[in-house]
Amino acid sequence: MTTTWLDLKRPLDQRLDRLMRDLDDLFRSRSIDYLLTGGMAREILLHYGHGCVTGRATKDVDFG
Repeated sequence: MTTTWLDLKRPLDQRLDRLMRDLDDLFRSRSIDYLLTGGMAREILLHYGHGCVTGRATKDVDFG
């Protein structure tokens, strides 16, 4: 599996950034492949990654 970190146009909220890094560390330490999915993946890609106004925010983080 390939890990891809987006070159963000806007910084992530500090709590979300810490959560994502902590989960990435945990999954890697256990050799678990994962995929960020759902509304937060969309929010990170469009809002933080490309600077688009998304119109709504999600608070949950979904993984597959």
